[in-house]
Amino acid sequence: AEIQGKFKSVYADNLDNFFAINSKNNLVKFNENGGILYSFDDKSFPVHHADFTNPLRILIFNQQQNSIMFLDKTLSVFTERIQLDQLDIPYTSFVAASRDNNFWVFDDTKQSLKKYNQQSQQISNSGNLISVVGENFQPIQIQENENKVYALDSLKGLYQFDYLGTFLFHYKEVIGTRIRINGKNIVFLKDNQLYLYDIILMEKSKINLPQRLKIVDFALSQKKLVVLTEQNLQIFRSGL
Repeated sequence: AEIQGKFKSVYADNLDNFFAINSKNNLVKFNENGGILYSFDDKSFPVHHADFTNPLRILIFNQQQNSIMFLDKTLSVFTERIQLDQLDIPYTSFVAASRDNNFWVFDDTKQSLKKYNQQSQQISNSGNLISVVGENFQPIQIQENENKVYALDSLKGLYQFDYLGTFLFHYKEVIGTRIRINGKNIVFLKDNQLYLYDIILMEKSKINLPQRLKIVDFALSQKKLVVLTEQNLQIFRSGL
């Protein structure tokens, strides 16, 4: 299936729903045929990123305002806006939702990965990671998966942490602009091409689609692979 339009990013949840942020920074939810089910288009809160780790409590992030909100499955506002400045985080490059209804923030200033509960109270802190990983890094994506947290640096690779933010492993071969974790596999995008990295075998391979596409972003659910190109969204059945 194909959906025509200009989009900035695409997402999927574990219920096989898929979503996109359009050129106006509105969040849109589609049905299986590509029709629009719901949309979030609050002009006071343009969406720069969304996280669907919990499909019933969707995190949205506005980087310019340094704030987050949570939406329900119909993309209606679920909680009041959380201003990260008030949590002593003046700047963050990325935030992520947690399966336990909490959320992760990477504090760029203090170079630390922090977790907050629903009351915006800090419940874990990795500490300054420069002393742990040996260098300054800038996550462009954070994803929680099976009690692990993954932070992707487009130049240095993928860093793995436990549920408390303790550094575990550095996947140096996983270098790209977007990741999706699926069981023992890491799917990532690099130079408009999708790759699969097997965590167990530590082997990388290309993912070949039925047609050659210049991929801008992608999303992966249990049954679908959604690919964003410069022209449209394309939906494939996933065997990953």
